[in-house]
Amino acid sequence: MNECRVEKGDEMDLLASEWMDGVLEDEGKQKLQEMLRQSSDLRKRFLDLVHTDTLAEQALKSEQLIADPVLPVDTILVEQRRHSVKIALLAAAAVVLMGVMLLSLFLAPEREPGQLAFRVSEGSRFTLTHDSTHDELPKGQTLVEGSRLELSQGSVELRFASGVRSVIMAPADVVLRHEGLLSLDRGTAWFDVPENAKGFTVQTTQMKVVDLGTQFGVSSQPGEELDQVHVFKGKVKALARRGQREEVLLEAGQARELEPTGRMKMVDCHPDQFLDSLPKTLPYLHWSFDSLEDDVLQVGGTHPEVSGLQTRLYSPDGGAQLVPGKSGQALYLDGEESYVVTNWEGFDGDRPRTMAFWLKVPELPKGKNNYGLVGWGDNRFPGGKWALSVRRSGKAKYGDTVQLLLNLGKGMVTVANGLESGRWHHVALSYSGALDQDDEFAFVQAYVDGERVQTQAAGIEVDRKINTTIHSKSSQPLVMGVRVRKDKNIAERRYFKGMMDELYIFDGSLDDVQIRSLINP
Repeated sequence: MNECRVEKGDEMDLLASEWMDGVLEDEGKQKLQEMLRQSSDLRKRFLDLVHTDTLAEQALKSEQLIADPVLPVDTILVEQRRHSVKIALLAAAAVVLMGVMLLSLFLAPEREPGQLAFRVSEGSRFTLTHDSTHDELPKGQTLVEGSRLELSQGSVELRFASGVRSVIMAPADVVLRHEGLLSLDRGTAWFDVPENAKGFTVQTTQMKVVDLGTQFGVSSQPGEELDQVHVFKGKVKALARRGQREEVLLEAGQARELEPTGRMKMVDCHPDQFLDSLPKTLPYLHWSFDSLEDDVLQVGGTHPEVSGLQTRLYSPDGGAQLVPGKSGQALYLDGEESYVVTNWEGFDGDRPRTMAFWLKVPELPKGKNNYGLVGWGDNRFPGGKWALSVRRSGKAKYGDTVQLLLNLGKGMVTVANGLESGRWHHVALSYSGALDQDDEFAFVQAYVDGERVQTQAAGIEVDRKINTTIHSKSSQPLVMGVRVRKDKNIAERRYFKGMMDELYIFDGSLDDVQIRSLINP
């Protein structure tokens, strides 16, 4: 009896291997299907083989990424998509072979009543806490009544037993009150509610949204932006929880913003501001500097804010232009009042972020003048801006080299000294929102040409934290090639002369390996 099982198992292994390689003939497929129908042991063995095959491929790819020259992010995204498609096809084929009943029997997660499973996108960071009144705490990525999920970067997908599905972007803070009520104290959340779950409710600190069978989005960023609700399909009822407590019925294509008085102000509906599925990587913005038309530079990426982002090159004398760069074309700025301006306000507060690009700096004039590279925020407040600049190295031992500085408003971080002028360098800054080992200063990781370099902070006031300000009267949106400050004297803005290429800004903190993957364009 055991020998028969082994022989059948060996035969099934061979058929499964040929099927995963895409070479199994129709007769073999029928035989494999019949074997799986008749034996629960073989069904389990089959699923283990599929799982092992995909894990082995993932491990091989990971080793190649470390051992071989690293890949550009666009190539990584393509490879991730191909790999995800292969896994999805294997899983889908397994469903066909074993049937829907077998799939639910072997793949469906076991959950207790009232539990809500969730999954996060790659690169996400979260903290999960549970109500101490529960006799037994849930295991894994599971929410129960009273559970709180704080997401500092990335995104999360929630799937309720009722069929409700939600995708929430960081920064976010949610509490599961019960199956039909979710508190969204902070976050940008998309919801899909089936007919049988009508009445599902989302509440922020200022507003309550009651679903009437639909798709909708809710945005809540207390202290930064007013709460909003956008309806994509069906209807919802929105109620203010403060002030005049206005109540409105919204239909598809309508949106409202809750004013401090408690009134619902009509605004444009923007589905593209919300994610309806988990992305493969952290959301990012990307300027390749490969296209310039009517002084407009193209921007791409996976961040929802890409759709409304505008980037314009200003060059009064026409000296700024696109030239051959590190990858395709690069942006050349002539230092003569030429710069790039956008309508993107940037990431605020201590929100995790990563900025990376290629830089080529000519020999700079002597002196301690800073020349702006990339940045945004408000210079008036301690920690109120995030702006990288360059200047001539001040110490004789570095000779005619350049120094990179991260200006934070009332303080700065020396990023790198001794960069050789006249050649390309890859520069990256990654900030996770954490403090350094002495809990004294915001911990910024800096990289030059893929290697981490030591940073030195000085001058920051108050609590020594980054608190980028983007909603003040004097804050500036993202600019390139000029300092982040509103000087009336144009000469004081100190325009950069040099080249930039392949600028990425990620909504989250990248690690060493991810930083290196951006180097080879």
